Amino acid sequence: MIQAKELRIGNYIKYQDNLNFIVELEDFSDLYLGEDYIEDYHPITITQQRLIDLGFEDIGGHEYQIDHDLIVENEYTENGFWNFVYGNAYITRIKSVHQLQNLYFAITGKELIKQKPASNR
Repeated sequence: MIQAKELRIGNYIKYQDNLNFIVELEDFSDLYLGEDYIEDYHPITITQQRLIDLGFEDIGGHEYQIDHDLIVENEYTENGFWNFVYGNAYITRIKSVHQLQNLYFAITGKELIKQKPASNR
């Protein structure tokens, strides 16, 4: 379950059985009006493939980089946490795609969205 205060419009989460649900403004009003239950919203765990889908590049050593200074490093713990590093500074440990999206936006002012696959011409 996710706390509503963690969500931003555009976050990727799991809603009921939909693993690619994108939070929209109406979802907040549905929660407020009691038409949806926060128990129906779940975080999506960060995986190597999901990082690549979001535009990160595998730079080796279990590290994924985007925008030259921002690195997500797999800590390989049983709990599945990833280190979030900006420049040379460790920022925090994260586990979910929406957390990564929120941190990325807070640092860069840009949205972190899925990249379209390159076309084969």
